[in-house]
Amino acid sequence: MNTYKGIVTGIREREQLSWGEFYPDKGLLQKAGLTSAYMFAEQLGIDYLSLPPKKKGGGDLFGRKTMISGGLATRDFPVTNVAELASYDFPDLSDVSLDALSAGDGQVATLLLLEGPMQLLSSLMPFNLFMVLLIKEKQLIREIMERYLAFLLSVTEEAKTRNISGVVMGDDVAGSAGLMMSPKILDTSYFPWLESFIQTSGCQVMAHSDGDVRAIIPSYIQAGVVGLQSIERTSNMRIEDLAEAYPEFLFWGGVSREALMGDMDLLKEEAGLIHLLKKQGALVAAGSCTGILDDMMELPSLEQLKRIVVEG
Repeated sequence: MNTYKGIVTGIREREQLSWGEFYPDKGLLQKAGLTSAYMFAEQLGIDYLSLPPKKKGGGDLFGRKTMISGGLATRDFPVTNVAELASYDFPDLSDVSLDALSAGDGQVATLLLLEGPMQLLSSLMPFNLFMVLLIKEKQLIREIMERYLAFLLSVTEEAKTRNISGVVMGDDVAGSAGLMMSPKILDTSYFPWLESFIQTSGCQVMAHSDGDVRAIIPSYIQAGVVGLQSIERTSNMRIEDLAEAYPEFLFWGGVSREALMGDMDLLKEEAGLIHLLKKQGALVAAGSCTGILDDMMELPSLEQLKRIVVEG
């Protein structure tokens, strides 16, 4: 199953509704009594996993740290000013582990999950600083993004030897009320970068963003993105309307967190709709809005999702 023909081709050719997630976290694996994401996916009937590169030896690949003090989590940012951003070094490929991509036996297809430049830069520094630099230090941001592009392309080339089915580029650029930055900023800085990644890598690329991104779906398509992961109904992302408006664009997700935390009626409504859309010929795949499955989610709910995916 896990041969590189692209995620859209695989989902379109498959008569049955596909189910994809990023990955189950350690807490959920323990809850299920399993030790690997692939074991979890095979037991639950998940068709696609999206797994990120890791740092060899552990820790965060980009030097970010979370400090716990008095029960509260605080971030330790590698970048706190312009000079630190200008001198920031990305890891060497020798620091990157892709071993997780090779841990399956081929029954579950794998995508490479990458942090896009907006996601990465806004997590390397306080978000307010990132927004200021995005406007006032355009040349520096452009240079950093080009260096990051080169790094991600090298990681992707190595990942392609692990038989991936595509790439998921994660960039949370929106909230439930809409975009966090203007479409003009995204069209002049982000989407040209994304187009360069797609053209150079030769991979089918899914985009991930939380929130309401309806205003920029045409920009995703123009850049060469093949689909979108998340599809939060509470953020005005109605999968039935999106699938009708963009019939050649893959919409993957649509199952809310609440539905997977025990609300069986909501689960049947949301997942049943995705199953119906697939039967009607829409280019859709089931999955959680969050992508990452955590230990707050209920195993009976996930098993029920499996039944809906298979039976409707």
